[in-house]
Amino acid sequence: MAKSEMGRADSAAVEAASTRLQRALAALEEAVERRRELERGRGALADQVHTIGLDRARLADALDREAARAERLDTVNREVADRLDQAIATVRTVLAGAAETPGGAG
Repeated sequence: MAKSEMGRADSAAVEAASTRLQRALAALEEAVERRRELERGRGALADQVHTIGLDRARLADALDREAARAERLDTVNREVADRLDQAIATVRTVLAGAAETPGGAG
């Protein structure tokens, strides 16, 4: 092989190696950018999970308060119903007594 042919072969090999190196660097840059995007996405997801956790805690607290309120209302409702039953019984007793007495309504 002549010296000029060896020079061209070496030049072609260097050119090919340079092309491979440029492609490898471009692939590395793309991989790094994809990794950055994933990390940004992961950070955004972590923020969303944190926000959801806060909302869940807030909603659980509100639910506990409303459940306690509903229990108090149920207790008051039962007390009112008992009092109404007593009042109705009293009115019936009074009306029954009035109907039995002379000169009562009727």
